[in-house]
Amino acid sequence: MAKLPIQSAKFKKDVVVYFAIALFFAIVAAELFLAGWLPWHLRIDSMWAEQVARRELIETFDSLRSQARRSAEKLPEPAADEAAMMLKSLDKLTRYFNHHGNRMSPEQCKECFYCLLRMRGYLSRLGEHFAFSADQPLDQTPFVKQLRGRTP
Repeated sequence: MAKLPIQSAKFKKDVVVYFAIALFFAIVAAELFLAGWLPWHLRIDSMWAEQVARRELIETFDSLRSQARRSAEKLPEPAADEAAMMLKSLDKLTRYFNHHGNRMSPEQCKECFYCLLRMRGYLSRLGEHFAFSADQPLDQTPFVKQLRGRTP
């Protein structure tokens, strides 16, 4: 059995060294790119999340105002008055949002959103023809008799 001679390509050592150095600098450049890009990307994502939260707040707010307006027009007397009071407070809150809404923090937006959800529950309860207040009849005869000078 004859042994076959092993043949290999003759590489210069300089090519391998240059390739290793280039690979090292490419890895360092990629790490520096990630070190700058990742915080920027996370900041952009948090900004979009804040904008989405504000948009949800505005949509909830607008739907609640229209629901309160419909309730104030269509419900019977005590419930319609309560819906009108809620609508008036929502209108005041609209003016506040127009002036100061862009300066609200995400925590304030979240707190306001939860308040609006509670108010939506109150309005839906009014929509079932259930008022939180009730008319109480007042018997006026004892007062009229007292004003006339008679005791009951």
